[in-house]
Amino acid sequence: MKILIKFFLVSLIIFLFGLIGFYVFFNLKGSSILTKRLEGILNKEVKIDKFSISWPLNLTTEQFEIKDLFKIDKIFLKIEGINIFRKVITISEIKIDGFKMGPLLFKNIEKKTQPLDLISNYPKIIPFCFIIKHLIIENGNLSFVDNHISEKGLSILIKDFKLKVENIIFPINSPYIISFELRGNIPCQEKVNEASIELIGWANLFKRDMLAFLDIKGIDGIYFYPYYSKWVDLEKSKITKAIFNFTSNLYSLNNDLTADCNLELVEIAFKPRTSGEQEEKAERIALAILDIFKYIDGERINLQFTVKTKMDKPEFNLEIIHDAFKQKISYGYKEKKQLSIDDILNLPGKVIEETLKQATGITKTVITETIKAGVKVKDALGNTIKEEKDNAKDN
Repeated sequence: MKILIKFFLVSLIIFLFGLIGFYVFFNLKGSSILTKRLEGILNKEVKIDKFSISWPLNLTTEQFEIKDLFKIDKIFLKIEGINIFRKVITISEIKIDGFKMGPLLFKNIEKKTQPLDLISNYPKIIPFCFIIKHLIIENGNLSFVDNHISEKGLSILIKDFKLKVENIIFPINSPYIISFELRGNIPCQEKVNEASIELIGWANLFKRDMLAFLDIKGIDGIYFYPYYSKWVDLEKSKITKAIFNFTSNLYSLNNDLTADCNLELVEIAFKPRTSGEQEEKAERIALAILDIFKYIDGERINLQFTVKTKMDKPEFNLEIIHDAFKQKISYGYKEKKQLSIDDILNLPGKVIEETLKQATGITKTVITETIKAGVKVKDALGNTIKEEKDNAKDN
């Protein structure tokens, strides 16, 4: 009996010394070991200023950086268990504070973009499966530079974002559901309030199924003007402020992603003309289209459009918005079947040729000349109808 007790005590002492040695060793050498290991896997320079491990298996790193990829102020990782036989590491929680990534160049991203294949591209050097129950990123900043629109490019920043993701399994080798929630801000011009972004939903990355809702409020249309500069001349139209809200219901089944989108004009302002200054044609057209949209929608001007793409390689072309805009103008009158000539005479502003064809039977020549001259639709139609009535009386 005494021998068993001595054996137990000796074993316990050895275990305790071994455990203490384990913690001391990794607190002293863990940073350099982890750095070399990650550099070997990623082929990139890795920096870790501080690394610590505490009971039972809580890891903390500070000032963690992978060159040309991202920087993190602090990471806290809580390991729940390690199953050597099943080669599974279960992490109950990862908290990341101060995540910074970018600027990422759109051109570079496009060249390197391939359909997501997280199964085959999973590093063979890591023979474990990771289960992450909770991932939280706070005070995150993600920036992009779109080089497609100009040589200088347009900077887009999502700042101070908070991301929550639950039920992550990596590599992706079986169907499972992850849930995600993202909230952040998008700054634009200094004197304009930041836009807010919210994305909530779930996804099955293995089957490429998804259901999500995206909501962006307070988009600065002036800042993003380069995207639609081919359609609108801001200087001549004298638009000084344009604020939009954007929502989208996203759903994907077997990698076929559909996004039902709504773009709402919340606020618009024009630069006042000086005394004696003539109204520019671009300004007249902008006001006319604005009036037409108000006539159709009321005070809340909305533009609906649908994007169909692939979940593993999403693509979006702004021409979709342009086409939706033209269709709304062209077919707006069809939705108002009760329109009479008197209703049309009371329409403010000017409309494009396709719309006038839908509204009345006046000839293409009259329409074209009316638009070129910048005459009010009401006046143009009124004069035409008056002439027809005078001709009828003479006959």
